[in-house]
Amino acid sequence: GVEEDDVEHPEEQQEDEEYNDRKEEMEAQDKIEEMRQMEDERREEEEEEQKGVEENEWEDEDKASSLPTEEQIAKQSRELTDARAVVLRLEGASPRGGQITVSLNGQATVLRPLMSGPRPGLFGTVERRFAIAPLHGDRETTNSAEVAPPTSVEGEPEVEPGVQAEMPDEEARHADNDVTSRTEDEIPATFSATVMLDSSELQARTRQVLVEPELEVMEVFEDAVVLRLTNLSGDRFELTVYPSGTPESGSAATLVQQGPVRNASSVHRMLQLESAQVYVAWVKVFCDGDTMESKQKGFKTLQAKQKTIWDELDHIILGIQETATVKEISRAWRHKSLQFHPDKESDPDKKDAAEEMMKRLNLAKQNMLRKTPPGDGSPATMPPTPSSCPSKTPGGQQTGDFFPHGFPEDSSGSDDDSGNESPRRRKHQARRSSRFSSRDVDQRKPVRLSEGLHCSLHVEAPAAPRLRVAERGLTFLRLEASQLPVGCRIEVQRFVDSEWQLAAEPVQATSHCTTFTVEDLEENSVHRLRLRAIAELEPLRLLFARLVEAR
Repeated sequence: GVEEDDVEHPEEQQEDEEYNDRKEEMEAQDKIEEMRQMEDERREEEEEEQKGVEENEWEDEDKASSLPTEEQIAKQSRELTDARAVVLRLEGASPRGGQITVSLNGQATVLRPLMSGPRPGLFGTVERRFAIAPLHGDRETTNSAEVAPPTSVEGEPEVEPGVQAEMPDEEARHADNDVTSRTEDEIPATFSATVMLDSSELQARTRQVLVEPELEVMEVFEDAVVLRLTNLSGDRFELTVYPSGTPESGSAATLVQQGPVRNASSVHRMLQLESAQVYVAWVKVFCDGDTMESKQKGFKTLQAKQKTIWDELDHIILGIQETATVKEISRAWRHKSLQFHPDKESDPDKKDAAEEMMKRLNLAKQNMLRKTPPGDGSPATMPPTPSSCPSKTPGGQQTGDFFPHGFPEDSSGSDDDSGNESPRRRKHQARRSSRFSSRDVDQRKPVRLSEGLHCSLHVEAPAAPRLRVAERGLTFLRLEASQLPVGCRIEVQRFVDSEWQLAAEPVQATSHCTTFTVEDLEENSVHRLRLRAIAELEPLRLLFARLVEAR
């Protein structure tokens, strides 16, 4: 016997050979891919080195080209000396819920966003013009301007708002002595700007010691009652009317009426009550977490009167719809009059009731015909529709245009309706849209400035500061301010005697949130408050010119 392991299997040997061949091919492909990656990395490194060399060459060329020549310096000096006016352009975008005010040399300007046009909310722009003259004196003047940027702009140094640039003590002392020793014709033109960002107004009320309210039943009806509330205090009240006992018919519900406390007394009418039902009413006042409840008062609604034919509506008496035509009204009246005619009744009591019914039918017919427009078959009330309000086109033909002349139409309709418009109307719409687009372009492009030296101050506020009441007391309010610009002076102002006044000590914002306490307030008093962030910018000094009065 031959063992099974010693027997040769040609199929297995062939499979092993194929597997080894595939393995060798895969290893060769991996080596080739690895060599390709190494070549790509080497090529990328060479390209980056070449790019860095070119950028350095470009920077050197830019630096060389940016250096002004002697002729350019002389030309700029002559232009600055010949300038006779300075035009300062103030522009800014007020954030939602805020307002930007710029005080330039003591003159306040509010930068209001443009609200007209198809794209409102663009930057508000205001220009101020100042007359200047060459600086006189024996001292040597420099044809340059010292400008401290108010905000961080690309390519310029960053200066925190409200922080003055540091100057050595010796230089500051010499500068002060130089300015004080000069005459009025020798003082350089200086422009000082202060940017103020105001938040939206906040109405806050101090707390009040709650007292027991009083309730009085003034008048009772079948399905309503009139209640008078007095001695109210706190922030809000809650009036409750609760049914007592078991109603004779139906189910009575509990009624609750809530609202803010605006006065010490108020009158309220509670409707939807059951007739001949006993109710209990009381009122409760709230102030923060404190409550105070009044004594309960009971009352009973009146007994419901029996409904007669004179209480029914006209169209119900005739048995028709409220929008019935003239023919339908006449046909219904004829049918009802034959049904309730007095001559058909022999009993005196029934005859009197029939006569009463005939009087009611005649009155219902007259009222219904009075409301119906003349003409057979026309409905009693016809609501206006787009097709029932024709308007004349310029050609003289009537169309079903529901909108009056000049009213903007809805552009969400189908494209098929555009073919029904007249050529004159399409021309008018095209002219109108072009006018809007040109207005939009005019708003976006810069305003043409007058001749002179031009400077600008651009203010952008990402968000307006927010103010909310954190805690209320009897004589104080604790406020929380958030979204503050760091580095600015923060003030809380209160509207008193037709002007805004400081309500707390101002602080320098070192973080985006802080708290204020407004004290010495009256109990249960309402106050208008707002938040103001102030940034004092570095002044703009023109060392070659002086300010003159404009003639």
